[in-house]
Amino acid sequence: MKAAAVLGLFAWLGTAQTPPSLTRGVADRLYTHVVSGLVAGSSVSTATAAWNCSQINAALLQATATGSGTVALPAGTYRISGTISVPSGVRLSAYGATLIAIGGNARPLLANAGWTGNPATSTSNSDVTVEGGTWDNDCLLKSGGNNPKTGAWYGASGANYPGWLAVFDNTTRLRIRDATFQWSAKYLICLAAVTDAKLDNLRLTSTSDGIHVEGGSSRIGISDIFGRTDDDCVAFTPADYPDYRISVGDISNVQVRNVHQNSSSTAVKFGCGYDGAYPSIAGQIVSPTPTNTQYAIVDVAAIGIRGDNRHTNLDGTASTASPIVIWADDFVAPSSYVTPCKADRILVQDVRAAVAAGSLVSIGGSLCGDLALRDLACLNYLGSAGRCVQFVKLANCNAGSAGSLSIDGFRCPVGQDSALVYVGSDCACNDLTLHDVKPVSSTATLNLVLGGGVSGHSITLPRIRLSDIAVDSPPQPVNLVSLNNFCVGTTYVTATNIDEKGSGTGGDRLFTADGGALVVCLSSFEGQSIGAVFRANLTNGASGSIVGLVGDDCDTGSNQWISKGSGWAGSTFRVVGRAVRSDGVNNAQVGSVQGDMFFNTNAAFGTGIGLYGYTGAVWSKLY
Repeated sequence: MKAAAVLGLFAWLGTAQTPPSLTRGVADRLYTHVVSGLVAGSSVSTATAAWNCSQINAALLQATATGSGTVALPAGTYRISGTISVPSGVRLSAYGATLIAIGGNARPLLANAGWTGNPATSTSNSDVTVEGGTWDNDCLLKSGGNNPKTGAWYGASGANYPGWLAVFDNTTRLRIRDATFQWSAKYLICLAAVTDAKLDNLRLTSTSDGIHVEGGSSRIGISDIFGRTDDDCVAFTPADYPDYRISVGDISNVQVRNVHQNSSSTAVKFGCGYDGAYPSIAGQIVSPTPTNTQYAIVDVAAIGIRGDNRHTNLDGTASTASPIVIWADDFVAPSSYVTPCKADRILVQDVRAAVAAGSLVSIGGSLCGDLALRDLACLNYLGSAGRCVQFVKLANCNAGSAGSLSIDGFRCPVGQDSALVYVGSDCACNDLTLHDVKPVSSTATLNLVLGGGVSGHSITLPRIRLSDIAVDSPPQPVNLVSLNNFCVGTTYVTATNIDEKGSGTGGDRLFTADGGALVVCLSSFEGQSIGAVFRANLTNGASGSIVGLVGDDCDTGSNQWISKGSGWAGSTFRVVGRAVRSDGVNNAQVGSVQGDMFFNTNAAFGTGIGLYGYTGAVWSKLY
């Protein structure tokens, strides 16, 4: 997938999605309605907190009635019992105000006016704006940790409430900006069936999700997000988990820019929950009945992602979550309902993240379409078995796969048995492209593409394209493509402009097959290998083949082009091309057929050093 084509999908965003200036003009701060009569203080009665909520809502309704459309909250700290409901055509400005939900608040602290708590009875709103303020739900999801914020789950009056802080359902032209949202039992901001929404310059702190976009939403712009959340900072879920789902449906035309996440959880996630059992949140949420329809998240760009998941979570735990997660599947969960979900035409660009464990990008599920990763960098050393991009099989879902995955611009230091792209058991990628990749390893074998199936769980990699690759791993060996004996079918590799500087004592084996069939077209290659460019090492009774087609502009110095490992006998192993150099002794390894050529470097072979061709019976010197 071409970058220009992907970026073209988001042309609708244009300059309208540019984050607003944090310094607002005087005219922008002139408001018609200033709420009066609020009782400030962090310790007030429930009745006083309910009074504060009623005063704010009355001012919002008055703004609607008079057509002025703007309400300002005075600076101060206010306890709230109930939901502040913003009607259509109204801007709520809370600069300098802190609003804290009182314990036992069984509803969201903030919502659009049409939200009733039941998606079946809620009504739509449009032109809703919330700006400024600190919004605090004053509860946490995980008890017993070292979370500095005191509090616990809502009391009995709200026991069935999932614990969102803000809910905007069925809302068109929504703006949320310049605000802090914190300490919610569940999502800080939940958007459901929202169209033309713009969220920018938000600070998020919670033991659950930050911004959570549910199904039926489109034309969403999210920018300048600073989060420390124990779950996803920004998530897109066409079919959410049933206990807190409001809407289901496709999500499309999304742009996320400048997300900064500092916890061990995910910065941006694209994917699904699963239906599970039918929800039982009586009197609060009635989720849509699952229909087995395949929903999709399509035409999405996430640009400018920053994260450091070496930090512990707010509850004191640490996870192995990846900064970027793409998860789309038809699910095999033990459920009476299944909601398939597909992720397609996803662009992730300009990622800089430090990873404590796991991978920089994790791809799970069987319904991923075309994915593009651009300009990625892992900022720290990936330890043992570290993965930069990993296809995984997750619990209760099928194996990770993609119709196509394109990676352009990749920098990553890796460690023991690490891989830039790891394709795990039962996983597949139909078309894998790597361009402008420059990994560095100084401690162990570096694998650019590693296929790691296990017995009974195969992998599939039909096409791999490598270009402008510079690998630097002295004194350790390098594998550009390494497929174990559980790789099925034929893998076709084109590799051009390859600069290999590995010179480890174990030797490099740039293309290795332990099973299956590997066909490599190699051009513009320069290496310093003391191992072999092609190696077959068939194990566990596997059969397979390697065919290497080598262009003229390839040079591995005086080192081996081919190497036979244990168990290779009886399988096809051919490396052909006039640039191929051999010692003239082990030509049987080439499995020669008429028309094959190699450049002999052994003066004792045949009539001496030079280019030889195979006639079908003997090797003859061509010149």
